[in-house]
Amino acid sequence: MAYAYVGSANNYDTSGATNLAASYSPTVGNTLIVAAVTEATTGISDGHNTYNAVGSTNAFGSSYVTVVEANVTTGGSLSIASSATTLGIYVVEYSGLATSALISGSFESAAQGSPGAGANVLATTTEPDVTSVPAMLWEFIVDVQSANGGTNPAPTVGTTTAFTSRTVGWVGGSSNQSAVAGDTRITSSGSYHATGGVNSSSQYDNFFIVAAAFVEGSASGPSNQSLPLTGVALAPLAWVIRRRQIRARERNAQLRHWKRDESSGLILPDYKKVA
Repeated sequence: MAYAYVGSANNYDTSGATNLAASYSPTVGNTLIVAAVTEATTGISDGHNTYNAVGSTNAFGSSYVTVVEANVTTGGSLSIASSATTLGIYVVEYSGLATSALISGSFESAAQGSPGAGANVLATTTEPDVTSVPAMLWEFIVDVQSANGGTNPAPTVGTTTAFTSRTVGWVGGSSNQSAVAGDTRITSSGSYHATGGVNSSSQYDNFFIVAAAFVEGSASGPSNQSLPLTGVALAPLAWVIRRRQIRARERNAQLRHWKRDESSGLILPDYKKVA
């Protein structure tokens, strides 16, 4: 089944806060992806589910972006926290992904300062390699200055590969968003652009862009081959073959009691032989 966006939650503090947490209630069996912008390496936990590293990157002194994912085994109300001094945490839930969804080696990132302005001026250093399909390609972009309270407009998702934009919810100065996330469905294996756009007012800021791919789960359901036969006695194969041989001999014996009528060309009973 195709993946689907379910919902998201966030929390942020432009001054940085330790153990900053986002409250969210996911559904068991779905996938959570968590991105955190911090001032040091961090761990992500909700006290119940197991979070696996997707990837992380560090630049601009003490700025970090960490991404983790979890297959939800415990749902309900959760407090998903980042242990380090954190500027923002973003939690997003998807359905339809595999239990072990992350495609190994697909995480890519880049840190770009003063990238200029334009639709796709931000890009991961290497294009994410999607080796299993169908899959979801996911990206996350943050303006570091805005995450620290700057007033410039938020980045936008890429258009080289068409991403569906997802609001992160971190608000910098002047009520501007400081980050954005996006996802797109991939049906052919290969390497894909993960890019982002920058407003002219933000072109001299510092940005992180990260991306990774997550394979969809297999559709489940009974097939004709797996349906059980109940109350039906199946004859042994040797008996079936023997029965067919007997019928063939009977048919041949019957045909020996027929003859062709020379005048009409019809096949008629040979009553002499039958008698």
